Formats: sequence, C-alpha cells, structure tokens
Amino acid sequence: DIALKRTLGNLTVSVTPPAQSLIIRGPEWSATLRNSSGTNASVPTDNYYVEADFPHSQERRQVLVNASYSSPAQIAPSFGSVELGCNQPDATYQFQNANGQNVSNGSLPATIPELPPGSYSVIALHHGHQHQSPVFVSTGRTNMMPMNFDYGAASFETTPPGATVTHGHGSQYGGTPLKMNEIPVGAWNFTLQRSGYAPVQVALEVAVNQTNLISTNLVSFDYINGMDEARQYLAVTNLYMAKTAVDRAV
Repeated sequence: DIALKRTLGNLTVSVTPPAQSLIIRGPEWSATLRNSSGTNASVPTDNYYVEADFPHSQERRQVLVNASYSSPAQIAPSFGSVELGCNQPDATYQFQNANGQNVSNGSLPATIPELPPGSYSVIALHHGHQHQSPVFVSTGRTNMMPMNFDYGAASFETTPPGATVTHGHGSQYGGTPLKMNEIPVGAWNFTLQRSGYAPVQVALEVAVNQTNLISTNLVSFDYINGMDEARQYLAVTNLYMAKTAVDRAV
C-alpha cells in the first residue's frame, strides 16, 4: 500500500465591499459564499477561478495556489452611487447603462448603490409624462439627480361648447369645457375644433402652479361662407344679394 497525500496550499480571497455572491472554482475544490468579504482556505494546489458578483457588476480573477507560498486574490472595485429625487410621490424610474441596458428600476425617490464609474441615463415617468437625463457616476461619490415634474394647468371654454382639444402632435384630451391639471411647463400649441366650425389655434406658455384661462367663440363655416359670398356681391354692387347673403350668414 502506497499512501498518497494531496499537496495543499493556502488560498486567500479578500473582497471589498462584500460581494453578493463569491464563487471559487477549481478542478478538485469549489465553494459558493453569499454576502461574503472573502475566505481563507486550505485547498489542493491548482489554478482557481474567482468570481465576485456585485449588484450591478462582476469581477473575475485567476489564482494559482502553490504549496510553497500563499496566493492572495484581492478584489476591490471602485464604485459610486446615485440618489434620485422627485417632487411627485408616485413617479417611477428606469436606470440604464451606456449600452441602453436596464440597471435598475422602481419608484422615486431611490438610491442606487455600488455603480461602476461611467456614463448612465435615467428615465423618470409620471402619469404618462417622461423626463430623460444623462448621469455620470464618479468613484466614491453620491451623485444627486433631481427628476422633478413641474406642472401648470389650463381651462378651455368655447361658445358653443363641445369643441375637441387637440395637441399639435395629435393627442386629444376631451371636449370643452375642459380643465387640464397636469401640463408640463413650457410652450404648448392646441387646436379647438368642433364639427361645422372653423378651428381655433391656441398657443400657451405654461408656468409652474399657474392656470391659463382660454375662452373663445367658435365661428361656423356657414357664417364664414355667407360673409365671403356677401363681399363678392358687394364687389359687383349687387346690394340685394349681398344683404341676402348676410342675413343667411347671421
């Protein structure tokens, strides 16, 4: 009988900050550790692969373990964090890396820790409205990013009522009288249109926490056509037909 004892060496792995999972693989020995800052183990001499998983990144190392000396593996990636704020309580966000891949999502406000330094983008959503902004994450810093939604309001009234309020990009919001409470601040163009009446163009400069009041009379196509006809008769001095056209328009 020949007793053969496997040669052992010391494997030391240190991880800062602690990894969500630490996986060590070798031909004859392996281990998986959760929420680990590392390990110190006596293992068969060989090549080992170390994989440390963090919330938004992954680090890999290869370690050679010999009997004559210790082979330490140090994993200490640099991270930053982002703190997203919002002035609306029911807003959500999507946080993406430079390749457009989703890194994190959820409700605002939110803090996203342990981010590798680099360029990102954040998309904030609230009641169908959207803000998108670039973010650069710096090592060892918490990057503050307010994603606020500032609104004004508008009240539309027409005579006669029942005109459809339409935005320039084609979205319809309803018929007059109409109150719109969440209009993002900035310049807006609306069209008020009712069947049989000439459309009315409305340009608004919406300011935060202010209400724009729009009240207008709609002019029917019958009136417009009748007055055009009357002007044509006046041009040829046919006063009787001109008066008839005006009466019909009125």
